[in-house]
Amino acid sequence: MAEFWLGDSNGPMGDVGAFMASELRVDRADLPGHIRQLGEARVLVAVTGAPGAGEVQLAREIAEALNSKRPESAALLPLEGFADDDGALESAALCHYLAQMPAEGPAPAPLPERTQVVLVAGPQLLRTSAPLRDLYPLFDLTIRLVTPGTKPDPDGDLRAADLVVLAR
Repeated sequence: MAEFWLGDSNGPMGDVGAFMASELRVDRADLPGHIRQLGEARVLVAVTGAPGAGEVQLAREIAEALNSKRPESAALLPLEGFADDDGALESAALCHYLAQMPAEGPAPAPLPERTQVVLVAGPQLLRTSAPLRDLYPLFDLTIRLVTPGTKPDPDGDLRAADLVVLAR
């Protein structure tokens, strides 16, 4: 059974993950409700976990739940547009895109214009190594998906690490 954590993202979480003192364990079904409480301005939400943990699926489920109450209000940002030829995340391009995101008004392409909640899913979103560390301050809320059996790799390999869900 996976666990979902909301917490305070006063700082980066470390390359293999770190549990923040103010984290809150949240039931999967309650995640959309927590996001709705953040208000009417545009909200950037990171969904992270160990690779293959189901971050994208969870983000899609949250978007569907939010859109069932308010159509076209939530969307998953496709990271394919921010990857290099080898498929690695180009964090500088993603940082630029997220930093330029207006708090109100039409959302920029490739998102639907009416998007209020932008979900960004992937295991690398909250790493502290350069240049990925520039991403974490851009998120209003982070959700850490913890799956059973994932343990931090002593060499700091994120692929084997439990990652945290952080909130701001």
